[in-house]
Order: sequence, then C-alpha cells, then structure tokens
Amino acid sequence: MPARLLTLILILLPLRLDAGQNVWTPLGPEGGAVTALAVAANGRTVYAGTPAGGVFKSINTGRSWSPVNRGLRGAVNDLEVHPRDFRIVYAATSQGLFQSRDAGASWADLTFRLPVIGFPIGALVVAASPADPGTVYLSVIDLESKPRFYRSSDEGVTWNHVRAAPNSTIQTLAVHPSRPGVVYAGAEDGVYRSDDAGWTWRRAGLRGDIEQLAFDAVQPDLLYAVRTIDGHRVPDLEAEVYVRRQEGPWQKVGAGLRGGGDVQFAVDPFTAGTAYLSVTNFNSSLFKTTDGGRTWRSVLDHALASALAANPGVPGMLFLGRPSYTATTLLRSTDAGGSWTVSSSGLRAQPTHEILAGAPGTFYTYFYDAWKTTDGGGTWRPLVLPLSPSQVAADIAVDPATPTTVYVSDNEGRLFRSLDAGGTWTEVTSYETNGFGNRLTHLRFDPADPNILYGIFNQFYPGKSTDGGVHWTLLPQPQRLETSVLTTVAGPPTVVYANGVSFSIVGAFSDDRINRSTDGGATWDTLLTVRDMFFTDIAADPRLPGRILASFRWEVDFHPPVRVGGVYLSTDDGLHWTRGNIPPDNGMVPSVFSLAFDPRNPMRVYAGAAGAVFLSEDGGANWTSISTGLPPADVVDLQVDPYSPDTVYAATLGGSIYVFTHGH
Repeated sequence: MPARLLTLILILLPLRLDAGQNVWTPLGPEGGAVTALAVAANGRTVYAGTPAGGVFKSINTGRSWSPVNRGLRGAVNDLEVHPRDFRIVYAATSQGLFQSRDAGASWADLTFRLPVIGFPIGALVVAASPADPGTVYLSVIDLESKPRFYRSSDEGVTWNHVRAAPNSTIQTLAVHPSRPGVVYAGAEDGVYRSDDAGWTWRRAGLRGDIEQLAFDAVQPDLLYAVRTIDGHRVPDLEAEVYVRRQEGPWQKVGAGLRGGGDVQFAVDPFTAGTAYLSVTNFNSSLFKTTDGGRTWRSVLDHALASALAANPGVPGMLFLGRPSYTATTLLRSTDAGGSWTVSSSGLRAQPTHEILAGAPGTFYTYFYDAWKTTDGGGTWRPLVLPLSPSQVAADIAVDPATPTTVYVSDNEGRLFRSLDAGGTWTEVTSYETNGFGNRLTHLRFDPADPNILYGIFNQFYPGKSTDGGVHWTLLPQPQRLETSVLTTVAGPPTVVYANGVSFSIVGAFSDDRINRSTDGGATWDTLLTVRDMFFTDIAADPRLPGRILASFRWEVDFHPPVRVGGVYLSTDDGLHWTRGNIPPDNGMVPSVFSLAFDPRNPMRVYAGAAGAVFLSEDGGANWTSISTGLPPADVVDLQVDPYSPDTVYAATLGGSIYVFTHGH
C-alpha cells in the first residue's frame, strides 16, 4: 500500500533560486504528478513531492513553485515538517529517508543511520510529534520485505529500532497533537496505539486494512480511521470511515460516502468535525464532512487525488495533488472545497521523452501529450494533434534540413506530418499502411535524404520508409532481436546504428549488441556484444571518423534494483572498445541513457544519466559531472542548441525540460 501523508508545521524561510550559467534551470512544460504535500503554519510555505521531479516549494500559498532538490534522490512518497523548527523538513522517498535542515535548500541522506537494515524500501511513513518536537517516527519495509519501525528522539540524528512495534506494514501514523508520547499506527491488520512514544504497542480495537488515521485538529479527542475492504459490487476496494471519541469504542460512520481504493484524508485545522476524504474508484470524488464523519457530500467529482493537505495558516485553503501527467495536477481551494483553481505555475515535474530542435528558439517535447516552445523554453503550448482520447503521442521527429517539417507518431500505428511547424497535420500512414504494429518510435531521418525515415515498430522491429513515411518495410537484422536504439549518422555513406537484445530461454541472462549498417539497413555488422547490460543510446560524430560512443544501463538484482551503467568508447570504428571514466555516485557509476555531441567542438560530448549529466572534453574518455540544479530524475535525452552550442537542453523522465549554459 502507498505511504500516507501527515501534514505538520514549518515557519517561512525565503527560497533561494538557482539560476544562471553553469547551473541547470527548469523550463517546463508545467505539470506532473504530485504524491505528497506539506504546508507550514504561516500559511504561505507549501511543499509538493513528485515521483521523479523531486520536491517543489512555494512561498506564496501555491501561486508559484520552484524545485528544491540538492542531494535528494528517488520518488517522493511522504513529506513532513518539524513542528517547531522551520528549517527541518523530512522526505521519505523510494531511495530512503532524507532530511533538510535549511528549509529544502539541501538534503542529507539519513538512510544509513538506521539500524538493522542499510537500505529501506517499499512504503515509508514519517511523522513528527507536535507535543514532543524532537521525536520522529519512521515505518519502512526492509530488504527482506519485513516491516520495521524506528524512533528518533533527536530530530533524526540517531535512530532506535523498535522491536515491539506491530508486525504488520504500517501505512499511516497519527501523533496526538497535545499529549506527548501518544501515537497511533494504522497497519494492514488494524489500529495500534503507543503511550510511550512508540516503545511499546497494543491493539486499539479496530481490525482490518487501515489506510488513514488522523486526529481532529480542534477536538483532539476525536480520532478518524479509514478502512478499506473488498468491494461487493465492483472488483475494487471500498472505504469505510470510523471515529473514536474520548478513547471510547469505534463507531462506523460515513453516510453518503461512495468509493474506495487509494485514499487520502485531511482534517480542517480551524473547524471542529470537518474533514476531507478522497477515493479513487467510482467517480474519484473528494468528500467533505462537517459533523465528525457522520455524513459526507462530494465537493469535487473526478478529483483523482494522490495527495491532500489543509492549510493550517489560512482558513478554508486546501491543496490537492493528482497522479496524472497534465498541467492540472495541483489544485487549490480557498473556500473549503467549494471551488478549485489550478496551482501549477512553476511546478515542472512533467515527464518528457525527448527534446528536439527546430528553428532558432523552437523546441518540441512529448510524453503522451506533445508541446512546443518558440522562445527557447520560456513558454510552452500543447501541439494540437489529430488524436482521439485513446491515442497519445509516441514519438516526434524534426527534419534537420527543413525544421518546419515535423512528424508525430501515435500509439495506434499512425504517422502524421506537419509542413508548418505543427500548425496543421496530415496523416501519412496508418496501422493498415505500415502493417507491422501499433506503435512507431525512434523516428530518425536519413541525413542525406529527408524522404528516407527509419523507426522501430513495437520496440522490436526496425523499419524504413523511402517516401516520407507513407510506406514502410522491415529491415533485416543478423537475428530477429529486440531493438530499442536507432541512430543515423551523416556520411557518405549514411551509417545506421541499432542495438539488438537477445534473451536466454530461461531468462537467466541477456545479450545486447551494437549493429551497424552502411547500406541503408540491407546488411549489418555486429560491433560489440555485452552480457546482462542494455544499450540506451549510440552516437558517432562524422567529424571524428571512427569514434563511436554507446551508453548503457545495468540493473543489479537487489530490492529495489541498484542501477549502474556507463559509456563504451571506440576510436577505431568499432574494432576495440573501452569504458569511459565516469565518476561514481555512492560507489557505483549511474545508468546512462543519452548522448549528445557539441556541433562546434567534436571533442565535447554530453551524457545524460540517472539524476545527472556528465561532460567530456576529450571525446568520451574522461567525464566530469555538471549536475547542479538537476532533479532526481533520469536524463533520457540531450539536445545541444544548434544555433547556440554553449546551451544544452535535457529531457528528464519526471522533471520536465532543463537548460544549462556554459559560463566563460
């Protein structure tokens, strides 16, 4: 079950923004999933956690946002702020537990301070105590998939493993707002209570799968619990609400409540008996109660909430995060849920697959939807594509010789062409025309002939068109191998590179290879074969004959998998290969996903990695990190501005587009 959010207090600290030369700066598009929210008591400072864009901070009640990610890694599951010290913030992520002591400006990894295990995984829940502000609680799933519970009495400096904690996964924690040491835990098998700050526990009456626990902010002797059960009318979970008053028996309430599944909960900080509950099945409504949970009414249909928080400093203000990848993933209400507005300005956590250059200042990117900028990333607008609601953009290609010619493929095998930089579109091929599959990606132009296109069908079959994408034929390979990388390099003759993955029958290992064709894909040579690694990009610069670079990733079978990688380099046209000297992070070289040459300087090469970008000034042999300002997201594509090569753009899988300009 997912980790749950408990919102505490933070005092305002002015936000420092990194911008300028030699620092990566976010551009957009705006939007992206929001999975955690925390609001300060002053009512102005708000934190939003995302799956891959890290943490964003607002100092104006959500009107605008800026990233605060230095030192942070992983998908953010939960956020907490210290109840008294405004500088201390906790973030529970897929990579561990992190703490900021400067209001989000930088983060330190606390994971290896935890006893018993060295790397927590799975659901993490962290909570701080308002009545005992130095005490912090943490629930994790360890390397053996066992639940663990930890307690710190010194704001996370040292931790104790609580062996008497519930032997079940804790999904939510509720700390009593005025009684020191009283904490409740909602687990997969019921509610537990501790009266000694988490050292010992006992059952607290209610059994079942407990998704949410929260004390009423005005009447702290009123405790809410949300339990999910198997649905009777739908193959999903249904939510049940219980309340406990004055530590008496649990009472089932919830008249008018419908739905269940993933559940978010928040209490009103100013009005007794008022709370909000979101459910994700049926019509995914957000419900409100004003009578302590007895009755509920919908205040927002199709809410699709993945995070929910009430503002403790401003009456009636709520924040709601969504899991979808649109610009409307963060909403704000200033009238207790009566109406909602989008609050995503500056929230740049939108996943992007590629960044492609057009005319000067014009760039394209996509992830299901497609966007275009004509001012170097200052503003983005969606491309109006002729797609039905069930269709999404699968790839974009820009003709390097005529930048106003743009192609977009969709997930149903259709290919569209625009001759006016995305203004109007014509369908040039359909599923019936191509005949090879319902997804065409890795569109590449032949540098010598813009009517020749290459692509990959269904992430498996490389194909070729000689008439501008109207008709396609499959390319032969040394074997029928899975293909996920395709690169064309100017000649003469034009060179085509593609990888090919083969798996063992029992799935115990895999081989990936670099294949090269110099006759338009008719025949292929295999240049390099590796075991249990996967190539992610291949690059060769025609100004450096014989120099080929290939990036790769490798997942070590830990829990979660440890991702390592690097770059292979050949200087003799693929006869011999060496590993590039990429500096390690925590002892391991991160996975590398993308490569880009500087069009002005053939010895300058960039490599996009997991949360990092590396620069080589010697053609790929040695690398240095230029990662300041990047989010903890995979850099899946790089584009050197062809009109201003000191400027580099990075497409990140969860942090939108970032830009870097070399200082002189």
